[in-house]
Amino acid sequence: MKFVYLIIFIFISACSTNVFDEFADKETSEAVFFEAKLRMNEQNYDAAVTLLESLATSDPSFLTQRERVPVYASAYSGRCGLIFLDLLNSLQNTGSTTILGTLMAAFTSSSAQDVADCMQAETIVSTNIGDESARNGDENLYMAFNSLAKVGAILSNLADTDNDDVADAGFSQCD
Repeated sequence: MKFVYLIIFIFISACSTNVFDEFADKETSEAVFFEAKLRMNEQNYDAAVTLLESLATSDPSFLTQRERVPVYASAYSGRCGLIFLDLLNSLQNTGSTTILGTLMAAFTSSSAQDVADCMQAETIVSTNIGDESARNGDENLYMAFNSLAKVGAILSNLADTDNDDVADAGFSQCD
């Protein structure tokens, strides 16, 4: 009976660390992809993009597989500023504000790089999956939210240079 308790104790204490960690191959495409998803869960999108771009260089076909494309694109969307639930809440609570004003306020302090990241996310999905007729409903919903994020980033970058959530007095949408 003491032997059973000893075995249980070893398994319980071993749960605090991964005893196989030193034997794991952390250089495989799957391992790098998993690490990128962990960084995305931490909202560290710069690190996730760096890891995914290293995969794009070392194993280009890995990221073009349909089940991986949304993760790859989402890293760029996250870097653009798209947090799905935050944007959804902003859209639900527009009140008397226009949709464009809501989007501009949701992406305060956006830069040209943020806009480029949203555009890169669109390119990844369009290139690897196709247009709206080739995409499923979830992929089209993602593209819709990414497009809203892109519009918000563009408006924030160009129309709200003082970051007060209101279009600047001299801003003209015609320019």
